[in-house]
Amino acid sequence: MMVSQGRLSVDAEFCGPSSKQCEKSSAAEIYLASVSRNGKHASGDFTVDFPTSGHKEGKFKVKYHHNGPKPICE
Repeated sequence: MMVSQGRLSVDAEFCGPSSKQCEKSSAAEIYLASVSRNGKHASGDFTVDFPTSGHKEGKFKVKYHHNGPKPICE
């Protein structure tokens, strides 16, 4: 899927390092501040609300893209 800059509603889960169960978000949104011409690199901000884990927000940057199902983000 090709996307452009802007705000997108997404699905998110919070998975603790020692837990094998993940908590699904009640609301999640990313704002794409920068997207490369070919759509393989992106950066922006995110906000996520979880029923028991609270509100999380921060910045992300896609470091590289591969042919697998998930890009590596930080």
